[in-house]
Amino acid sequence: MIKILAACGAGVNSSHQIKSALEEELSNRGYDVHCDAVMVKDVNEDLMKGYDIFTPIAATDLGFEPGIPVIEA
Repeated sequence: MIKILAACGAGVNSSHQIKSALEEELSNRGYDVHCDAVMVKDVNEDLMKGYDIFTPIAATDLGFEPGIPVIEA
């Protein structure tokens, strides 16, 4: 399973749109995907350890290197 973390400023609208679009499209292409939507301010190194890809709505300075691919949505 591919685990994706989507993040936006409020963790409500944009990140949930990213989540829905990624889960639907990647599932249609045969991938086993799970995506969670969160607020950017809640993203930390421990949280990132549980994911394969990080998709913030915009370039974000997290204060640390994610260690996983970052794809700006």
